[in-house]
Amino acid sequence: MLKITPYIEIDGIRTFTDAFIRDVYSRIVDDNLESIVFSDGNIKTPSDFLAFMKYGPNYLFIIETESGVAAILWLNRILDRTCYAHFCGFQSSWGKGSVDIGQFAMRHVFGVKDDKGDFCFETVLGLIPSWNTVGIGWLKKVGLVEAGKIPNALWSATLNKSTEGVLMYLTRDILEEV
Repeated sequence: MLKITPYIEIDGIRTFTDAFIRDVYSRIVDDNLESIVFSDGNIKTPSDFLAFMKYGPNYLFIIETESGVAAILWLNRILDRTCYAHFCGFQSSWGKGSVDIGQFAMRHVFGVKDDKGDFCFETVLGLIPSWNTVGIGWLKKVGLVEAGKIPNALWSATLNKSTEGVLMYLTRDILEEV
């Protein structure tokens, strides 16, 4: 059983409480993922994460299995029918089944429609630090394709300098073949 729920406001009420969203960040920290997921160092506290997801131009999705929250996905930098996707799988979802979770999330993204019934997205992009070989390998298993490496594309707060990023993409057509 996989379930994906957007973090949105419906009639003035959010689908998740502020405390729940702050707890999601605390889980990122508990799993020692904050320096990977937020390598630029801009998100440092649960309140930073809440503001980033609640007020920033980000669209957060919570992905659950029978065991609870397995991962989060957020979209931003939307232009025409292209967006950037950011993924964080929690340690409890690593290994067997993690690729299924990623593909489930991507199918959801490609299934989102606008008010006219047209698909919102045709291409999903990801820009990931080149040192994150585990993440790159996982994204390739999900179906993303490596477009190339971009020097100085990402900021590393740990290194206090710009680092190389790997640009990856996924289209509806590619996902259908996976």
